[in-house]
Amino acid sequence: MKKIKINKYIILIFLCIGIVEGYTQGSIQPLSINYPDTLVLKTDTNSEVIFSFNRMSRKKEYLTDDLWKSTVNIMETAVNNTELDGGLVVTYRKVEEGEEEVAKVEVSKLERPNDIYVIGGDEVVQKNADRIEFRMHYEQLTISFSVNQLAELGEIKALEIESVWSQIEMKFEDKGRRNLYSGTGEIKYGKANISQIEGNNHGVDNIELSAGVGLGFYRDRWVPDIGFKMAFNMPDRLGNPQLQFGALYTQHYFFREEAEGDFNLDVNGFLSGFISHQFLPKYELGLAFGALIHRDGDFYQGGTYKFSIYTQKNESKISFTPEIIFTNDFKDAFPAIKFGLSF
Repeated sequence: MKKIKINKYIILIFLCIGIVEGYTQGSIQPLSINYPDTLVLKTDTNSEVIFSFNRMSRKKEYLTDDLWKSTVNIMETAVNNTELDGGLVVTYRKVEEGEEEVAKVEVSKLERPNDIYVIGGDEVVQKNADRIEFRMHYEQLTISFSVNQLAELGEIKALEIESVWSQIEMKFEDKGRRNLYSGTGEIKYGKANISQIEGNNHGVDNIELSAGVGLGFYRDRWVPDIGFKMAFNMPDRLGNPQLQFGALYTQHYFFREEAEGDFNLDVNGFLSGFISHQFLPKYELGLAFGALIHRDGDFYQGGTYKFSIYTQKNESKISFTPEIIFTNDFKDAFPAIKFGLSF
């Protein structure tokens, strides 16, 4: 192996700076709940009742006709009892208080009322809309609609909600777990007529090629490395990362100090297969198992393998990886730890 003159501490300092920079640039997205499947029903007055499902394939009778009417009545009463002016948001949700499940109704002002532009003569007059938004939140379903005045609530209140579920049952066809579904229909005289429910595939697999650098502690020394990854992504229905698997090649650089301040550089390369999954909204967990395919120097003896577990925050470039290195054909083993920065 060719001798090189290089200060190993300079390399370590630059790697640490890169790791810290990657960590500070990483961002965490707030937790949000998505209900991707939708059903939109329109009334004669062009009001829209929007049903947002967590998954339309999980057909469930969330409401009865009596419960629907009583819920809307409760929300209507809450509006009549409020002293707030302007646009309102009325939210009905079930919450847990102690061991009991209770319903709560909250009334608040619209954060950003719509602007209405009225054209009269030679001028345009801008006014704020005094509409009322209604939102009902259940475990797997959100229902929302809005009216300009409470008098328009009658047709929505008269909706035969049980017929909505029966029509979904008849018209829905499960076309695959990665499809997003949307339905449309109309409400007339309290009766709902769903015209169609369609599915569109939004989850497309793709291949990802990436690289990164790392700094690991192996036995008694810090060892920098460069890694190259080829991954197959399997996103969820919204296109968000969910499952990933593929191959990873990691090249480790071992420095051995010799006389007169010279260093010998030994390069060892591992080829690993890995699989990772989003196990929490903010974190990714991965498992990898690899074998030493390029040996240099005498740090590793015999057949050498490694088992890795790594975690990484979403939108962050930093990964933390505990490892177990098996050497001498699984006769010996020692723990290791590595910090990585991906590009």
